[in-house]
Amino acid sequence: MGDRITVSFNGSGEIVDACSPSEHSAVMIGLVTETGNSCSVALSNGLTASGSCSDTTFAVGDLVRVSASSLGTLSLSQVSAGTSSAALQVAERTLGSTPLAEDVVLYDRVGKTHAVQIALEDLLVDSVPASRILYTATNSAGEIDVLVLDDVTGDAYTYGIFSSGTKTEGNGTMQVTNRTVAVENSAGLSQECLTGTAVPDGQVGGLVPSSDGRVAGLLVLEEVEDVSRSAFDGTDTVTLSGAAVPISDQVQVYNTDNGQWISLAQAKAYTDTFTVYYSGTLGTDAKVRVILTQSLS
Repeated sequence: MGDRITVSFNGSGEIVDACSPSEHSAVMIGLVTETGNSCSVALSNGLTASGSCSDTTFAVGDLVRVSASSLGTLSLSQVSAGTSSAALQVAERTLGSTPLAEDVVLYDRVGKTHAVQIALEDLLVDSVPASRILYTATNSAGEIDVLVLDDVTGDAYTYGIFSSGTKTEGNGTMQVTNRTVAVENSAGLSQECLTGTAVPDGQVGGLVPSSDGRVAGLLVLEEVEDVSRSAFDGTDTVTLSGAAVPISDQVQVYNTDNGQWISLAQAKAYTDTFTVYYSGTLGTDAKVRVILTQSLS
């Protein structure tokens, strides 16, 4: 009684940490949404932390720990990876014997690259092995309220049509030429990444860049040709080889006749037949990522 303490609350108003004033307050995690001398982080509890930031090396989309050592100043650090000792059972909403919180927040990332926030419903598999769980956190009730997964959903990739090339660096006789790959979609051409393997120009797939401009993840999508318009159930699913496959909210649709990226509704109004590209495995975790119209000519 009488001791001065620092108390931290979560978004529900629960006390999640208490420490002496000389210690740092409770650490939270979230995605960087703004960088520079002034930075912002979208926290896992739904709030946004903003303030001056002494470390400007972080990029938008980085998953970070956030603490505040003084008023208006944020301290950011990378979320360290560490595998879980238990598997995630999706339908049961448990990690081993530990239940997930009702408001659990999930992230998916490829290695140490930028993370994307996902929903539990985005997990199309029954179970996620412990080796694919990078980070967990619990609330005051002992429930899992934050989970970071390692390339489980495929949602961390940028999907579209690969554009391959080369990049020469160095001077004089010390020049080195490396292969490069980028992805073109409705957002334009992504950053050009160095790759050690040849990627056929025009192939359809997904790309994840690393912080040093190299390929951190590259995914060639599976293809199904001659898919009729009647196989689509609105914009939600499409039937491929007898399996109803969900269509990504970020699906990329390309008109092969005029070379334009369009909406799915525009594509269905244009033609009756499509080539559909999906990640994952039909019947389990497949998801449609890219759709190409088949030529009318």
